[in-house]
Amino acid sequence: MAIRKCFQDTILTREVHNQRLSIFLFRCLELHASDPQFRDLLLYCLFEFAKPELTTSKCQHEQAYAGTAKLVHLIPDYVDNPQMLQVLLGTLHRYLYSFGSVPHTTGSSADLSVLEYLELPLLVESLIPLIDSAKSPGLLSWETVDHVSGILSWIAYHQSSAFEGPESADLLSVFAAFLLSPSPSIRCRGLLGLLNYHSPDYIRHIRLCDPRIVARVLSTVDADKRFQGGLSTVLPIFTPESIRKRYHNPSVKTYCDGSPFNTYEAALRIAEFELHGPRDASESFAYPFFRLFGGLLWNIDAPLVDDLEAALRFHKKDFEADVVRMAMLNLISRALVTAGGPGSLSGTLYATNLARKRAAADGMRRWPDHYYFYYSTVASQTGIRNHEIVLRGLACKGNPHLRTLMMYESALNLFNMAVTFLALTPFGGPIWETGAQHLKEAEICAVVTLELLKPDVAEHYILRNISCLIRIITRVPTFGSCRLSTLMDELGSTSSTLLSEKCLLFPELSRATNDFLALYPITLKTWLPLITRMEAMEHVIREDAEFVSIYRRTSSDDQIYRTLPSLEREELCCAWCSGYSVGLKKCSRCGKVKYCGKECQAAHWKAGHKAKCISPEISI
Repeated sequence: MAIRKCFQDTILTREVHNQRLSIFLFRCLELHASDPQFRDLLLYCLFEFAKPELTTSKCQHEQAYAGTAKLVHLIPDYVDNPQMLQVLLGTLHRYLYSFGSVPHTTGSSADLSVLEYLELPLLVESLIPLIDSAKSPGLLSWETVDHVSGILSWIAYHQSSAFEGPESADLLSVFAAFLLSPSPSIRCRGLLGLLNYHSPDYIRHIRLCDPRIVARVLSTVDADKRFQGGLSTVLPIFTPESIRKRYHNPSVKTYCDGSPFNTYEAALRIAEFELHGPRDASESFAYPFFRLFGGLLWNIDAPLVDDLEAALRFHKKDFEADVVRMAMLNLISRALVTAGGPGSLSGTLYATNLARKRAAADGMRRWPDHYYFYYSTVASQTGIRNHEIVLRGLACKGNPHLRTLMMYESALNLFNMAVTFLALTPFGGPIWETGAQHLKEAEICAVVTLELLKPDVAEHYILRNISCLIRIITRVPTFGSCRLSTLMDELGSTSSTLLSEKCLLFPELSRATNDFLALYPITLKTWLPLITRMEAMEHVIREDAEFVSIYRRTSSDDQIYRTLPSLEREELCCAWCSGYSVGLKKCSRCGKVKYCGKECQAAHWKAGHKAKCISPEISI
């Protein structure tokens, strides 16, 4: 009780954390296990101890490591005590968030060496029965669903193996259930959980919907400055003398078959590919190594990248040299992600990604009138600042290929922020509302960009997939079985194409979508009672109403409209739900309004369109 009172004073609070009294509290949990009242008091104290506003992220992180496993083992004791169960789950929720809020120099989601001691697989097994109607004896509350869904999505981020095993389909089906729930926030957590499960635990920044986006928004510290590793191996500094020596004596001289390798010609082909795009659709799915390099090389590594850059600089092609350096950093980063296995790899990946960001920033400064480095800055990255960069980049002229790719990256960026903001920030807060707005902007941008992309390239399939997921997040409660079935068919088509083509761009997206489709029958059978009970929860009703209100707002002043080509927004906007789609159908009577489905048409008809709809004139 004395420690809880200390939290009312700022100076005493700081001293409590400096003295690391949380360790004392965890010790007390063990010493007084037979005293339920004292243990309840300890749990209340730990809950307050874990408040982000009362402690530094480092202290909260230490508490989480010290106490997560201890609290996991207490869950069975509080299943029949709703009040204390919320305290226990709330503390664990804060702990799991803290693991994602403190950056690591290795770039991993949490320290890999200690993850096994957190008992996260046991936590998954303990949490799922709490929201399963068949196994949960009490009345299911919103607080339980809120904490359980949040914790599970973070576990998938930190240790995806916690969901693997003989019953992995049953465990993962909970995310599909969340994605079909009546709560927009929980739907985003369902998608986030599936994406996290299929993303390597040791990567960040270049994954789709990285949960750390929220931590970066709330932080005032530049995460990039925390990395102390050397970057000379990925961002060398060339001098005229070193360029001359490197060009005349490259490290890579021959192909695997012994034939001579022409570094300069390969560098020119790579620059051409980066600036003007692939020759055909197949090259958008897999990087055309053999064609660009002119043969099969032993390895794509840092010395080879130096050879390519030096060859271009020797011939006074500095812009192309910067382009190739950026392209090779992107290529190395992608190769590291798909290589598999953490170990020291995560540190190399983090250093490479940091080098990518710095190389892109240098390129924007050196070549302010060229699309490429604006595009490279936002490519596979997420953040509020990226939207400003897109606006600056689109002010450049020429190169329609890069302009379209920048629109594509803008849609991805908005989607990333929207899903994470809605999933991981409190309902009704400014960041949550911003997430709802970004989701609408992402939908608009995706639909317009799909009109600009070639229909058979990888980016088109990815954006179609994301467009379907946005419609699920925004309109699942209003979908009839027919519309949902049609949407599932479209999702299946895009994900199967991405999987069959072995697309290296965001592989977690196609895998997560494929899982959602495969788990759909199990979800309806197992989790329909949960979905039905959530529909009556007061919080869910208020949240959905607020979300719909934000989503239907329209404003010609929104920044997103500045990134779009000139067009009439009514051409792509459903007259009832304000959803955007290239597949809208006109009203069969007046032909003046469009709808995304029969449900929207019927609702608009009843709401007043019937009186305004005029039958078309019949020609005689």
